[in-house]
Amino acid sequence: MNFNHHGNYNIEQKQGFFVVSFSGSWNVEAAQDFFESFKEIVSESGYHKFGVLTDLREWEGSTPDALRLAKDGLDYFYSQGQVLSVHVNNSGVKQQFIEPMQKLQASRMVFEQFHSMEIAMPWMKAKVKQLIYNK
Repeated sequence: MNFNHHGNYNIEQKQGFFVVSFSGSWNVEAAQDFFESFKEIVSESGYHKFGVLTDLREWEGSTPDALRLAKDGLDYFYSQGQVLSVHVNNSGVKQQFIEPMQKLQASRMVFEQFHSMEIAMPWMKAKVKQLIYNK
């Protein structure tokens, strides 16, 4: 049975990376919509290597099937050249939801987590220069 998607996202393309912001409570339909959109944007970017800064401060959680789909999405983006992942998360409760995915990412690429965008964004820009542009 398909439902209307619940959960919102915003994707911004930056120099060598993407900023993805999630908000609301997510179901699998929202996750499917997000991954379809993000796959298209990544493909059109022409990036061979890229990073993703994920803002989870307004995210309220996901259904188990949406989290399973997220793992498949991580596999896909890794295969497409994702080399860097940064999460901005200000909640220990949300941390429990995403910890398995973070461990997977940390085993494959440079991974870091911050509590504020003000700290995460400069760190991300510096790492992109280092890892992607070799500067």
